Amino acid sequence: MASEGVDKGFFMAPGRYTEEARAFAPANRITLLDGHQLLAMLQRLPAEVSRNLLVAATAGDWTTPSCPSCGKRMVARDGARGAHWGCVTFPKCRQTLGMREWKT
Repeated sequence: MASEGVDKGFFMAPGRYTEEARAFAPANRITLLDGHQLLAMLQRLPAEVSRNLLVAATAGDWTTPSCPSCGKRMVARDGARGAHWGCVTFPKCRQTLGMREWKT
């Protein structure tokens, strides 16, 4: 926020916040919205806006994660430590994420 000159910000997360985050946020002009508050806001949207948001949120491949470092899509890899997600730009970006086993 400081580097962009933003006076106030909002941070939304699906879960709950730690005590440290709740203390940090107001001191830095950040409003925290947890999963329950976010869901309540989404449920108050008009039907057409809600449908458009659902279409946008589920468009494309939403089952493949994006790299938290560079934003590119990740690819499934099998390495010495087992299956994981790796950045498609490897070796430039070496970010990895754990992969959950799918139960069918």
